[in-house]
Amino acid sequence: MLAEEQIEHFRTFGFLVLLGALDGVTLGELIEELDAAIVAAGPRDTEGGGVTGHYIPAGDRQASAELVERFQPLAEQLLGREAFPVAAHEILFFAEAWWHVDVGPAVPALKVAAYLETLDARNGALRVLPGTHLSPQAELGALHRMNPHHVPCYVIESKPGDVIVFHAHLWHAALNGRDRRQWSVEYFAFPENERERSELKRLGPEWREEPEWGPVHARDRDRLRKTGLL
Repeated sequence: MLAEEQIEHFRTFGFLVLLGALDGVTLGELIEELDAAIVAAGPRDTEGGGVTGHYIPAGDRQASAELVERFQPLAEQLLGREAFPVAAHEILFFAEAWWHVDVGPAVPALKVAAYLETLDARNGALRVLPGTHLSPQAELGALHRMNPHHVPCYVIESKPGDVIVFHAHLWHAALNGRDRRQWSVEYFAFPENERERSELKRLGPEWREEPEWGPVHARDRDRLRKTGLL
């Protein structure tokens, strides 16, 4: 379980770094699984998520599935309520990712990510704009028009085994990088009021059309269908 200081850090700045969260055995199993998936994906002609790369659905792969279950309690602690996992992927990014957020609708959500290379500002480390998850997204649209390299930011240097957790509405980027591997999953809070239900419902068509970007577990899909959200 997280300390109160860690929870406050996440809620204030929008991200949290868990150094060495994956032990050597877990990390080795994840790397072996991800590398095999990348080889099976074939030539570099795929694109997804707005950033060029191979995005391999991983919710039913053993190493990934175990991590999805492991980090759910952490996600629920940070979000302050029951949550469900979405879009578990094993990824090979091919290029930079400019400033963006991961989720448009105003629903409480976060991403858990583990990079499998040692990364810093020179080779594609995740960069964040602390606190931007608390600002209305429309007020930050100018970030799309700025030179991404000129935006003041915080660079999260990481090593294999570290885990980065960040809010789905936190502006982030990855610059100067080429090939880099990542495992990630998102967690969405179950809606508590009509506004949240309306916002979450906006994702329903996308999740139905591309289920690999939707809820990982059948039990969560069933629950969302019964409430008219999927």
